[in-house]
Amino acid sequence: MAAFPGSLGRSALESLTELRRAPYAAAVHWVFASREARRVAAASAFACGALALAGCEDPPPPPFEVVVRVESDVNKALPNVPVFGGGKQRGVTGPDGSFKMKLGGADGDAIDLKVECPPGTRSDPSNATKLVIRRLEGGKATEYPTFCRPAHRVVVLGMRVENGANLPIKYLDKVVARTDAAGAAHFALVAAPGDDVRLVVDTSEAPMLKPASPELHFRVADTDTVTALETRFAIEKKAKAAVYAAPKGPTRIH
Repeated sequence: MAAFPGSLGRSALESLTELRRAPYAAAVHWVFASREARRVAAASAFACGALALAGCEDPPPPPFEVVVRVESDVNKALPNVPVFGGGKQRGVTGPDGSFKMKLGGADGDAIDLKVECPPGTRSDPSNATKLVIRRLEGGKATEYPTFCRPAHRVVVLGMRVENGANLPIKYLDKVVARTDAAGAAHFALVAAPGDDVRLVVDTSEAPMLKPASPELHFRVADTDTVTALETRFAIEKKAKAAVYAAPKGPTRIH
């Protein structure tokens, strides 16, 4: 007669339990292994997708070169002028008045541009305040000319005054020159561009000259110049004093 399971020996029961547990343990292990595999696969897929997206974006454009050239006048370079770009100082101009710098950005971007003009000069209204990125073919540097104009200009004057020998010429109530025996004078003035310079040919020493102490004026250009001025005087002749004959005495009648 077959024995009931309860009558099985200890070793047999343990063996049966192990057999029953083995498929369950294997199943549990498979479930956890499958979850881990799915998690790793999902992470890998996400990473691959991110890399794929990154690979689709265009690389950033390379930096472009800019040459800022600073002059006081055309072909007159200004060295040691600080140059600012994008809100910070990039350097100073060299002996030839130029400074080369590299900036990043896309074509069409605008970057602040500034040069710090040295004492005795002023920034020209034509100077650019924004630097627009324009890459040139072949990687050539884009040039931006700027000017620090002189705050004052030299005016060399040549004056000819007809009938005006040895007369003082005044500027701002000060004698700056005197005509020679032929009525000519040569001298120089320093004035700001746009100033209206008024010169007076002083006739206080020669009251017979008319008009009395005339003014000659001109406007100072934004460049060093040579200017010619001329005027003439009429000489007022003094009226001759009337001469009356002395009365004669009575005439003797013979």
